[in-house]
Amino acid sequence: MTSVITLSPSLAALTDEIGSIRAEIARLESLNDQLTDQLKLSGAGKYQGAIYKGTVSEVKGREKINWQAIAMHFEPSRQLITAHSSIGEPSLSARFAKI
Repeated sequence: MTSVITLSPSLAALTDEIGSIRAEIARLESLNDQLTDQLKLSGAGKYQGAIYKGTVSEVKGREKINWQAIAMHFEPSRQLITAHSSIGEPSLSARFAKI
C-alpha cells in the first residue's frame, strides 16, 4: 500500500508565489510587446529565426458600432432600459500588489 502525503502551503506563501508568477508574466508580456513592435517596424513579411518563424501581416481595421449612442438616439425610457438590463452572478476576485 502506498501512502500519499499532501503538503498544503501557507496562505502567505501561496500569495507570494501567485504574486511572483503574475509579476513575471507582466514582465514577459511587456518584453513581448516591445519586441513585437520592433519586428512590426520592419513591415509586413515573413521572418525566419533559428527556432521560430513569424509573419507580420496588414490587417483591415475593425468596424466598431456604438450601440449605446444608437439606442440613446431613440430616447428610450428608463423603464425600457431597466426591463432589458440584468446583473450577473456575484463572483470572487483576487488582486495582488507588491508590498
